[in-house]
Amino acid sequence: MHRLSLRIPKHITRSSIPRASQLIGGSSVCGGSLNNFSTFNVVSRSFSTTSTENKSTIEGEVVEPETTETTTETTTDQTVNEKKKFLEETEHVVGASEERTFEAETSKLLEIVANSIYTDKEVFLRELISNSSDALSKLRYFSTTEAGQGMDPGELKIEVAGDEELKTLTISDSGIGMSKAELRENLGTIARSGSQAFVKELQETGKSAEAMESIIGRFGVGFYSAFMVGKHVRVYSKKVGEEKGHCWESDGSGRYKLSEAEGVQRGTKIVIQLRKEAETYASKNFIKTIVEKYSNFVPYNIYVHGERCNKIEAIWLKDPKSVTQEQHAEFYKFIAHAYDQPKYTLMYKADVPVSIKSVFYIPESHTEKFGLGRMEPGVNLYSRKILIKPRCKELLPDWLRFVKGVVDSEDIPLNISRENMQDSALLRKLNNVLTKRILKFLHEQSEQDEQKYDLFFKEFGQFIKEGCVTAQAHKEGLTKLLRFESSAVDEGKFTTLEAYVKRMGQDQKHIYYLCVPSRSFALNSPYYEAFKSKGIEVLFLYQTIDDFVMTNLQEFENKKMISIESSEAAVESIPNNTTTGLDKEEANSLAEWLQVVLADNVESVKPSSRLVDSPAVVLDHESASVRRMMKMIDVGKNPSLPKQKLEINPNHQIMIGLNRIRYSQPDVATTIAKQVYDNTLVAAGLMDDPRSMLARINNLMVELLKQNSPEETKTEGTETTKTETTN
Repeated sequence: MHRLSLRIPKHITRSSIPRASQLIGGSSVCGGSLNNFSTFNVVSRSFSTTSTENKSTIEGEVVEPETTETTTETTTDQTVNEKKKFLEETEHVVGASEERTFEAETSKLLEIVANSIYTDKEVFLRELISNSSDALSKLRYFSTTEAGQGMDPGELKIEVAGDEELKTLTISDSGIGMSKAELRENLGTIARSGSQAFVKELQETGKSAEAMESIIGRFGVGFYSAFMVGKHVRVYSKKVGEEKGHCWESDGSGRYKLSEAEGVQRGTKIVIQLRKEAETYASKNFIKTIVEKYSNFVPYNIYVHGERCNKIEAIWLKDPKSVTQEQHAEFYKFIAHAYDQPKYTLMYKADVPVSIKSVFYIPESHTEKFGLGRMEPGVNLYSRKILIKPRCKELLPDWLRFVKGVVDSEDIPLNISRENMQDSALLRKLNNVLTKRILKFLHEQSEQDEQKYDLFFKEFGQFIKEGCVTAQAHKEGLTKLLRFESSAVDEGKFTTLEAYVKRMGQDQKHIYYLCVPSRSFALNSPYYEAFKSKGIEVLFLYQTIDDFVMTNLQEFENKKMISIESSEAAVESIPNNTTTGLDKEEANSLAEWLQVVLADNVESVKPSSRLVDSPAVVLDHESASVRRMMKMIDVGKNPSLPKQKLEINPNHQIMIGLNRIRYSQPDVATTIAKQVYDNTLVAAGLMDDPRSMLARINNLMVELLKQNSPEETKTEGTETTKTETTN
């Protein structure tokens, strides 16, 4: 009885994190090493009937296999027959089996590899298909060497099918295959990667950089992920150029058998007997979904139950000029699971801080506006066309979650399961680079077509504003993308902060804004009166987040941003040129009286010269937007309103009349004063419940009607006549 040795390569240590440029798959179980190519001279005999028309290589250049679809439709019967033929195990063991036993520690490690490394069971199929891809790449490279001259590799393909009756899943490839020794080395030794050895050999000999680029595997553990779903695994493999095939099988419990087998075709075939809880992996639709999710862009045809399923190309690797709008639209719908068309498309390649190739799409719309919950990140991370992490939140900041696309990097350090990334500092740099590029792209688009960008901003402006509030590092780039309505532009039109500054008068020192529910509210706001009179432009902000945006930005091009609801905005108020109002002494006296009457509500009262058509305003009050947000957070509890700074308009008829009756009709004057104060709260958006004013308003209307009642007037006239007669 032989014991299996356990080899853990140094590359798995934390001090030497492998790079994605050296891997796609796991153990590369489907393809062995290409050492001693001279031993493969038998190939020229095995493929002596090769036609020159089918050669897939050109001297000095490796050519990708053609992936054109056949135009002939297969019937249902043909498909069923092909599936049965594929699933049928024509291979069979001959002779005695060589049984080997794992040592206790190795058996335990196998259990850890199979059940603890991967967080999602479905990635096992990604790992096995990646191994098959490596085997095909090795065969393609071999066909370009001296030992492989004259061979016809045929179609380089991967086939996957499940049998729901037998509860099996079969994966096969027409790759380079493995010899008996390689089966023992690659499958009998955990963390021994045949692909890693192949890449190392090519690096040492300085051969075929393209071949190295197409190799996925590195860690040597991907094959064992099959035991996550399988209770028994058989591997049939036949090395190119060899006459005999072999069978490796194990139940993952600590032993495996290695036997000679007949009926084995060139390449590798894996048959997994599924566990009870994993029988869904035999379903055609389930298999197809997983293949399309993780392995859709593998450079070889993948057939699921006889039907090719990877028809979408990895367009992010192409020259941007060669990709048509139709191709982008098709790819966008596939990657984003969308039905609309992309509004903007960006293809981006970079070498710093890591080598990346990417494509980004801006959709026409988003789902958050319908109240369907917060969207997940829309960009997927790939390595050499293999999905590593869907909806990867580390690639872009959360406020860019509306962006869809792909980032493919050869150099991102991955953990052993290839499901997560390591080196957080590097990821932060990559995140920063990608974010800046997207912001720059959007700014370029806004300058090229303002109308199209305005439509984008109407749809996605809330995300840009969210970035302004949360991302100080990108403040400059985000500010350029902001759009606002303004008193200087027509309703429904936008302006930029840059354009606002250019329109500012020489004496204007600040950028003014007003947060209101709508444009009509803004135009009729008492805070806007002075600015309208002097022709000073004011930005109109309609969303709750706008207040936070302005508070966070603070200034633009050294111009401070000031709310016109603040006392600071009164610096450029209108002069008091009227002579019909209260004089200075009367105005101050009225302010003192109001201070007493409204003592529970106001901190101070003083005359103002900033008002035109309104009797009073409150200044420097808390943000109405923040107040509404706090009420939403603490439902059922209204935060108390602090005392306000009240300014009165001494030229307004209400203030003139109030000053006249405050001594003759103190009760009515007090009621009017309280109503004026509540009106200022309504104008400021601070009135929590306007229904509280109804009783007071009703009383005021009653008083008004009493003074103008015809009956009272008639009675008064009659009494006057009687008095005169008596006299």
